[in-house]
Amino acid sequence: MHRCRSGWPSGLTVTQLWVRYVGLGGSIREQQLRAALRGGELAPQEHDVAAHALNEYFSEQGGAHPVAYTTEVNDHADGRR
Repeated sequence: MHRCRSGWPSGLTVTQLWVRYVGLGGSIREQQLRAALRGGELAPQEHDVAAHALNEYFSEQGGAHPVAYTTEVNDHADGRR
């Protein structure tokens, strides 16, 4: 399991993120996503879908992709980068 930790973008509600997440194939309920955003655990594949939804939002706002995917988190923890 992976803990989801991210800065929260202004202008995006958790419900809006969840709708994006489900649209990308995510399968957890909105309440589970809320818990994960507060530091709860997500399965790696669910983390990656949530990360992708957030990164798409940041990209649409003209920003970068600040939320790491599971492989990036694991590479960093293993000393690779």
